[in-house]
Amino acid sequence: MTLRSRFAALTGLVAAALIFTAGPASAAERPAPATAVTPAGAAGTWADTDCPDNNMCAWEHAHYGGRFIYMGTGCSNFTKCFATNFGDVASSLWNRTSYTWCFYTGTYYTWREYRVPRDAKISFLGESWNDAFLSAKKC
Repeated sequence: MTLRSRFAALTGLVAAALIFTAGPASAAERPAPATAVTPAGAAGTWADTDCPDNNMCAWEHAHYGGRFIYMGTGCSNFTKCFATNFGDVASSLWNRTSYTWCFYTGTYYTWREYRVPRDAKISFLGESWNDAFLSAKKC
């Protein structure tokens, strides 16, 4: 192991320790986690009414069917934010927040952007955007 790689590894450990120990001061400062939900029954058993208030929701099938996720703050990588991979899966959306949300075809809010206005309900994203998103956040 070279001196440079040892220094890089040590720097990463120190940064991780600082982030872990500092953390937000109170529960109010912590963002709501992104959550994935899998239906207990057959796919397609979820409905649009399952989307919690003040969240951005996405379903894997058109017309709000199959697995869905909901987010209060966003997710920089749909393959890692949720208990199950939700990358390139979304087919329908409901924005139940007072903000416009931006969905991206790349991780970390990159590549093509798709805007979802507040209170917008989209039962099918269409061929151009269906199963295309890898990250999302409030615009």
